[in-house]
Amino acid sequence: MKTLLGRLGMVFAVVLSTVTSWGEQGMTLAGSQMIWDKAPHNAFTDLHRQHGRWYCTFREGAAHVSPDGAVRILVSDDWQKWRSIALLTVPWADLRDPKLTETPDGRMLVTAGALLHEAKDGTTNRSLAWISKDGESWDGPHEIGEPNIWMWSCVTHQDAMYSFGYFKQWPTLKNGGSKETSPQTPGARMIRLYRSTNGLQWTPVTTQSYEGRYINETAIAFQQDGRMIAVTRRDNGPEPRVARIGFSSPPYTEWTWNESNHRLNGPALCALADGRLATGARWKLGGSENTSLGWIDAEKAIVTPGLVLPSLRETGYPSIVSHEGGLYVSYYASQSGKPAIYIAKVDLKP
Repeated sequence: MKTLLGRLGMVFAVVLSTVTSWGEQGMTLAGSQMIWDKAPHNAFTDLHRQHGRWYCTFREGAAHVSPDGAVRILVSDDWQKWRSIALLTVPWADLRDPKLTETPDGRMLVTAGALLHEAKDGTTNRSLAWISKDGESWDGPHEIGEPNIWMWSCVTHQDAMYSFGYFKQWPTLKNGGSKETSPQTPGARMIRLYRSTNGLQWTPVTTQSYEGRYINETAIAFQQDGRMIAVTRRDNGPEPRVARIGFSSPPYTEWTWNESNHRLNGPALCALADGRLATGARWKLGGSENTSLGWIDAEKAIVTPGLVLPSLRETGYPSIVSHEGGLYVSYYASQSGKPAIYIAKVDLKP
């Protein structure tokens, strides 16, 4: 026990020293707390604010990949006290990577990837959606998008919703589960942008092909001039496997992409009212891999580290909401002994 506590102390010492050294980047941790750890494995978060309330969704299950993956939704009036209001399940798939957003008509939408227990006609995964008026009663699931396209993001801008999906086929195991892999040679080297006005019918906007390392999870945000910014995760091949950063103006069919200077796993992106772009990810910095925040310069494709959140591996998949001059961040981490859900408040300098 003393050895374990000593190791934990050393890890947090490294984290705190890193936070101090990045203080000039304008991010200060104001508080962090665990809000959920009921399942054996709680992970892959998304944070949303609507009608004056906070909503946090995530996957819970027996393990990082397990057939019983479900979507849990929590609500809070003050970001301090949370309660569960929904648990979404299907008997035929592992639900993963849920995302919450407000539809153009004011309802709430949750999307998730469904990793099928049994592949059918070459389809190993689908994207699903549920829709709600109050966040507690949900209509669904509805199949959205296309087979084997994992619609990972979901963001509303003006009168439409947008999602970047990536091609993936998951090898099915004999026990009914599936192995999480990033194929070296996916059937199509592309990510695809979709648009919807109601969250249930989605139309492809553009397909962005690429060469080289496998691109998958893609976070998006919109600046005040309507420009869309995208940040991708890169896998396979030698390090550094850095993220790719792209930007596009309406109607978002033509994109400019550049290689960045950092690798970002499970990326998050948030556009602030003053024009700054905050990002978050599982991020290896200074020899330690934690959930961290930073800033992005989209034109230069430069990522600047800003703050390491209290987090031990297994950790990652943050979501960032800008509110009242600060940042609120959901993420998962394992310092309690198993993967659990955390919320952090981050103060910003102007």
